[in-house]
Amino acid sequence: QITVWAIVLQLVLFGIGTGLFHSANNADIMSAAPDGKISLAGSLLAMVRYFGQIAGIGLAALLLGQSNLEAGASVKGELRLRILFGLCFLACLGAAIAAYRLRHPRVIKR
Repeated sequence: QITVWAIVLQLVLFGIGTGLFHSANNADIMSAAPDGKISLAGSLLAMVRYFGQIAGIGLAALLLGQSNLEAGASVKGELRLRILFGLCFLACLGAAIAAYRLRHPRVIKR
């Protein structure tokens, strides 16, 4: 059985872990950015963070949506929502792959 205290404990642990990771990660990235590109680096960090949040929410909705179907929810509305979240997740994944390929282009050897 899920209690309020179990949820609070999990959210506290998640918040601490996220805070410890993001503060160190952001400090390293911002210190490595050239002086003229610091604002761009901050904007890219925010964009990547938001893409990650969108993709995570979409994936969670896809995975947890199945339990809602079994509870007797509207199958037609549920399917549309799952398709929408799936498309959002694929768009974020495509943007991440495109950014990686722009950063690391392939070299064709002849």
